Amino acid sequence: GGFCFGRKQVAIPRSAKPLLAAWALNNYWETNFRSSQPGTVELRYAFGTHGAFEAYETAQTASHVVNPPRVHPAMRCAERSHASLVQVSGPGVATVSVKPADDGQGIVVRLVNLGRDQAQAELTIPGRALAGAWVCSTQEENRTPLAVQGSTARCPLQPRRLTTVRLK
Repeated sequence: GGFCFGRKQVAIPRSAKPLLAAWALNNYWETNFRSSQPGTVELRYAFGTHGAFEAYETAQTASHVVNPPRVHPAMRCAERSHASLVQVSGPGVATVSVKPADDGQGIVVRLVNLGRDQAQAELTIPGRALAGAWVCSTQEENRTPLAVQGSTARCPLQPRRLTTVRLK
């Protein structure tokens, strides 16, 4: 429908030849970015169709766009093999990051429940029994102990909230 910056629109006109323009950097009044950016700026766009908005599905699609698979040729593989450091499951539960704890005491997993209701996340370190698991502060301080059974810890997650978990 053209450039409509600053104009209130009650409806969006649907013309025969619509224009789609990306406004990736905003230096209007030089508030967000410099007028001239040094170096290369890499941008990635993706379009997809969907029905009703589902936060978890959108996050999964965005993750695939932002982090495409990297494939390297293998010269010779006698058999297929794969392994996971941590397996996370639960309805609407997305893994934000997995890293060694800053103090060297275990693994820190950051999770988000993208659903509208409380969810139960299960975190498993395959082939290794857990000594303990805790919900932590953002500074990785142990706060609330979690139920652990063998190699699996269970953690309740509030809707739309980031939760930090330490596995040891």
